[in-house]
Amino acid sequence: MSESADKQIIAIAGPTTSGKSELGIQIALEIGGEIINCDSVQVYKEIKVATAKVPVNERRGIPHHLMDFVPPAINFTAADWARAATQRIQEIEARGKAAMRVRRARHT
Repeated sequence: MSESADKQIIAIAGPTTSGKSELGIQIALEIGGEIINCDSVQVYKEIKVATAKVPVNERRGIPHHLMDFVPPAINFTAADWARAATQRIQEIEARGKAAMRVRRARHT
């Protein structure tokens, strides 16, 4: 088992407008963390409607990864996200930071 596999990743999940983003930012400030977006719509550039993306000026200096980086014409799959997230986690941990996932909970 790799050293990275032994580390914990903080995950914050909940319904829209429940305060996940603010909580994630606050925890990241306290522990030296960086946030990895888990929302399937927030990965896309130029899509602003119904995404609830935290504006850059409200992120309080906390890096947000996997947000606004895929052109809307690309079909970005869960497998694509998993590969990109794994790479970002390794990069974050290499800098001595904690990786955090923040996502909207889906209702069934």
